[in-house]
This record gives sequence, structure tokens and C-alpha cells, in this order.
Amino acid sequence: AINVYVIGLGPVGRQVIRDLQLLNNLHCQNYQVDFRIVGVFDRTGSVISKQTDLALSSEVVQSILSWKENGASLADHTNGSGSTIDVLSSMLGANTTIIDVSASNDTIPVLLNGIQTGSTVVLANKKPISCRWSTYDAMVQGPGILGIESTVGAGTPIIACLDRLLAAGDRIDAIEGVLSGTLGYIATELEKGNSYSDSIKSAHTLGFTEPDPRDDLSGTDVARKALILARRCGVKNLHMENIAIESLFPNILQGITTTDFLKETSSLDDGFRQKIVNAQNQGTVLRYVARIEFDWGMHEYKSTPEAKVSVGLVPVPSSSPFYSLTGTDNLVSFTTRTYSDSPLVVRGKGAGVEVTSNGVIADMVTCARSCSMPNGEVHRHD
Repeated sequence: AINVYVIGLGPVGRQVIRDLQLLNNLHCQNYQVDFRIVGVFDRTGSVISKQTDLALSSEVVQSILSWKENGASLADHTNGSGSTIDVLSSMLGANTTIIDVSASNDTIPVLLNGIQTGSTVVLANKKPISCRWSTYDAMVQGPGILGIESTVGAGTPIIACLDRLLAAGDRIDAIEGVLSGTLGYIATELEKGNSYSDSIKSAHTLGFTEPDPRDDLSGTDVARKALILARRCGVKNLHMENIAIESLFPNILQGITTTDFLKETSSLDDGFRQKIVNAQNQGTVLRYVARIEFDWGMHEYKSTPEAKVSVGLVPVPSSSPFYSLTGTDNLVSFTTRTYSDSPLVVRGKGAGVEVTSNGVIADMVTCARSCSMPNGEVHRHD
């Protein structure tokens, strides 16, 4: 049995918990893995099993989900307390999985502790592995196992595809991607004739955006994903400040509340309407594209390539695979030594509660099954 601690009880966190309960018999019978939810945490408090080897009952879990859906504080729950994730330090070990579906940097110390004590860490939260290189390196090099599929493309297997290319020794020359389901949705709405402000509000209401939509519209979220992909390829000397990022709103709107920001976006409607018209007149569509260009120097198999990364709104011709994208779909194109003339393309839903939960749970099963290999070997995901 594997003890599971969930950090973050927003829509994705709650869906992960529902799915884990629903799939428990499947996991036990088909994969010989028994996940037991023993603790849940968010910024309002926690609910933790009184015995670390005993799962929270289904009744308690259901009451927690209902409690959070009503916007209540975990600390005020019948079984809740004000304990923070710091208490996890004494609960970690080889048979423990920490799921981080928050959007916070504050989880990093606990995650690092988990990795160093042999726990499995599964992330949908991009921040822990898109901050400083030293933190990323510690996360992937520790004795624990790290699952990061849902940090890029929700549940679409972009990381898994990249890992297979790298494992085969293929040289990655370039990665291009539409990596934001949010911005893809907004682009589709704009092409339908809807205003920029209404498109943002709709995406926010549907849960496609980060809690603060500026994380998406600033390009920061896409840049984080691009950085993760570059680092997965072995790039070390690259940080967020090295990435050329185009924001989709002026800096003057950065220092106000989310509510006020959503109101002020109407001032940008005319400008974006004209951008759409200009693109259509040229026979193109606008897509927010991440581009990663690798430089392997003279050594095709060296482990630390250089990379140039940019993210921004670009006109895309009909010959591009990005042209036909609609809604929240993500698409990543890998140009490699093997896939030079015809890049390898991965496409799928890139935003949404269910698909992100799918990615998290698939990582949990993969990590759990890969811990113990024949002869006691440990399979690493770095």
C-alpha cells in the first residue's frame, strides 16, 4: 500500500481524489498498487489520518470534497486542523506519494524533503521545477522518484514522448509547441468574433486559466513549460529570465487585483480585434507558440546542450500543424535527427480538470510500478 498526501484542493486536486477512489479496484487488480489517501492540504489547513497507515475513510473524503466545493476552510472541517505541509516531514518515506496540484512555490522544501527520503513526488504544479536550476537538479537526482507529465500539456503524453526520444539517443534539434490550452481557447474565441475580454472571462469561468489569468496571459505559464522541456533535454544554464516572453497585456495591469484586471481587459479589445483581422488578411491565424532551439556543438550525445527559448504570439500559415488547432488542444512538434524531414507531432487536450487528473494518476501508477525492478534496481525518471 502507498500512502498518498494531496497538496492543493482546487478543482484539479478534488478531481484527483475522486478518481483515485473510483479507480482503486482497477489499480489493485490490474497494477497491484493500492493508493491510500491519508492526508490532504491546502493554504487553509489540513485533514490528516490519525494513523499514518490508515486511509481517510470514504465518508471523510467525501465530506472534505463537499466542504471545499463550498469554499470552506480545511481548518474548520470536523476532522481538520491548521497544520501546514511542514508536518509532512515526519511522514515521508519509500511508500509515500506526494501529489502537488497547487500553484505555489511554498511546497518546494517539502517536495525536496520527500525526494531525499525516497518518496515519490508527482507534480501538476510547474513552479518547483521551473525555478532555479539547483532546485530542479535536486528534484531529479534525489533517491525518490519524480513524475512531471502533467506539468506540460495536462495529461497529453508530451514528456513521455520526449523521454522516449532521449532514451533512444535521438538528438533533439528543436521543439515547437502550442502549450497553453488557455491561450488556445482564447485564440479560437477571437477567431469566432468574440472580444478579447469576453474570451478571457469565459476561459476563467470554465477553469481553463490559472487562478490569476495573468499567469497565462503574461506568457509566464508557457515559458515555464518550455523551460521544463529544455531542462528535460539536459539544458542547465537556462532560467526564466533568459526566455524571451511576449505578454498579452500591458504591464500597467500587473499591479491590480484579479477582479479589476478582468474588468480592465475590455480596453484591449480593439487592439486584439485588429490583430485577428491582420492575420486573416494574410491567410494566417494567430497562435501563442513556444520555440526551443538546441545547440549541441560538435558533440551530438553530450548531456548539456545550449538552448534559445522564446514564447509569443505569431502568425501561422495553413501549412503549419498549429493552424488547425482549436479550443484547448496542445500540440508539440519535435524536430530530431530521426524526425528531421517530418517532425514528430503530439496533439491532445491541454487544459481541463479531468485530463490533468488523468496525467497525475497515470504518473502515480507508472512511478509506483517502476520503483521495484527485478534484482532490486530502481528505475529513475530523470
